Amino acid sequence: MMHGGVEYQATQDDEVRALSRVAADAGATIVVNGHPHVVGGFTEAPGADGAPVVVAETMGNLLFDQNLWSTLRSYLLRVDLEGGRRVDTHIDPFAMTGYSPVPTTGLLADSSARAAAGLVPGPMLLGDGYAGTVVGGLGRSEDLRGSRGQIATVPAGLWLAPGQDVVTPGVDLLFGTGSFERMDTGSDTTDQQPLLWGLGKYSRLSSDAACSGTRGIHLVRQPASSFDVVAAPLHRLPVTAGDQITLTAEISRATSGATLEIRWYDGMAGASTSLQRLSIGDRSDAISCRQFRLDLTVPAGTLAVQPYLRLRSPGNNLDATEMLVDNVRLVRWASPGTGGRLFDTLDFGDDGAAHLLSDR
Repeated sequence: MMHGGVEYQATQDDEVRALSRVAADAGATIVVNGHPHVVGGFTEAPGADGAPVVVAETMGNLLFDQNLWSTLRSYLLRVDLEGGRRVDTHIDPFAMTGYSPVPTTGLLADSSARAAAGLVPGPMLLGDGYAGTVVGGLGRSEDLRGSRGQIATVPAGLWLAPGQDVVTPGVDLLFGTGSFERMDTGSDTTDQQPLLWGLGKYSRLSSDAACSGTRGIHLVRQPASSFDVVAAPLHRLPVTAGDQITLTAEISRATSGATLEIRWYDGMAGASTSLQRLSIGDRSDAISCRQFRLDLTVPAGTLAVQPYLRLRSPGNNLDATEMLVDNVRLVRWASPGTGGRLFDTLDFGDDGAAHLLSDR
């Protein structure tokens, strides 16, 4: 085990990678590295006996008192040996809640699996909510159809074949938590708060707000209310200046005063430096969900971002306001034509179909 690398960087530096190869050549069966506090991918190195040695680039946190968003997604590593040789390697995803690990399911588990299988080239294959060197079943393929301007989620266990210019692939920086589905298996958790999100006093989980799945968020203000209602992820998200990102959400019903909001920060503490906002408009008579999107470039000098769902005060004693929202994503985009196991979101540049592959 090597302790090294750059904190909060998901790919290891050259020094730790060189030490990993030295360890494998010296007879190590497994090489597991740490220090960055975020999960990384897996590579292989030739072992002393000729058998490949699995190398975990960086493990995330298991027990740690950090409040940084990028450290909240993690996984356990399991390696099965037979006769001293590795026969299977796989990860079991979890999330840090209250500084302790809670096993995860759904899109959050899928996000961890994609990091393990897609951050660097290596032996890990993608399963449905997990990754491993043996995932079972036969590989298959299917097409995901979309229309121009539509943002779609890549189904769990499937990945985008490279070389397709009809779509731009991306990674949801919210780890899929903006679907607001139950994604943890903790016996002491409740359904009052979505995992890794914070809800204001007048926002709640509701099946009425669901555009897919079983629940979304319902924000409401009574006529006499004098304060805004907000819902947001628990912590700021790290970003890099120049990144192309999109805040998107599906909204079934909203009154005037409902907005999607991005605030930019030059650090993990302190006030925001600027903000950008998308007004939803009056959808009080809407009967179906509509996808909204706010396309942005991360400004120079920016280190972190925070997305908000905001419902402004009615400003009078007559009108109540509300917003019913689901499937919130903050996506960092790669280049069109890129593919691989890492990407969980697609932006359709035109009507058409994206060709997806499976390792199962």
